[in-house]
Amino acid sequence: MQALESYAPGRRFVFSSLKPFRARDARWVLRAKERGHPNSFVCKTSARTEGATIRLKRQYQRQAEMASLMPSPKYRVPDTLAFDTSCNTFIMEDAKGSSVADWIKNPSDTSNAPRLFRKSGRWLSKFHAPNLKVCDFNPTPQVNWLRKTVREELPSGKGDLEAKRLLDLFCQLEAQCEKVRGKATLRTITHRDFHTGNLVMKRNGALYGIDFENHNEDEAFRDVFSFLLDAMARIRPNSQTLSEFNNILTPFSAAYTTLPIDPSVMLFIQRAFSLNELRNIHRRKDLSPLKAAKKHILWMIANSEAPLI
Repeated sequence: MQALESYAPGRRFVFSSLKPFRARDARWVLRAKERGHPNSFVCKTSARTEGATIRLKRQYQRQAEMASLMPSPKYRVPDTLAFDTSCNTFIMEDAKGSSVADWIKNPSDTSNAPRLFRKSGRWLSKFHAPNLKVCDFNPTPQVNWLRKTVREELPSGKGDLEAKRLLDLFCQLEAQCEKVRGKATLRTITHRDFHTGNLVMKRNGALYGIDFENHNEDEAFRDVFSFLLDAMARIRPNSQTLSEFNNILTPFSAAYTTLPIDPSVMLFIQRAFSLNELRNIHRRKDLSPLKAAKKHILWMIANSEAPLI
């Protein structure tokens, strides 16, 4: 690969794919293992068009920024090593280890769950911290999006009991809109794809977050919600109550933040996110076991009277 030849001249590498090739933008993520040595790097590349190069360089810059803002050896993002504009590739440190998703799949000791999710909450806290701020909550964007998608995409509910439940939930949420307006919430630049596969524990105990590229501010709780939903669905897919997840929720919450967020805002946001996710999967058939588990838990969250954290 040309980028590696420039970064590490004279060294030879064996390549393996870390993610399936994405044809629509020629995106590929590869591990480059140096022949005869333990060294390895991760290379991310995509189409060599002007727009694709701008997008990938922004990802490189965002990762470089966060690497400098998260200097703790225990909570990291991979260091950026080089960006080659000519072949639209950036090279980064290889955060090789076991993801939280791997641990859930093959837990060696279930008593480690509180420690693992405490560390996960701490990583997200450090990732959010540089831009985290307390703001007055504005429910209008959430409600407008749901009004457009839920009311326009779902039928009236006649003959479709699940659609009727979703419409009823939206009406309840809409009625709460003015009660939460102006109350305290947290906003920051979010990960935007934060799930258990994107937190990797290295052998030395360092926790690395990977695969982020978002530059926009959002509700901080979005990352909290997506991570916890993924963890809950993987750990206990047939749960009957949210209290069964206290060994995840409590340590994660304790480690995440002590900044104020109004409980009614938290409840509103988690219901809005749940409703949107349920709408997304409403018409899907043959759901994977993980998707089916998420759907089951989303209904519990949507009807819960208590914030997740």
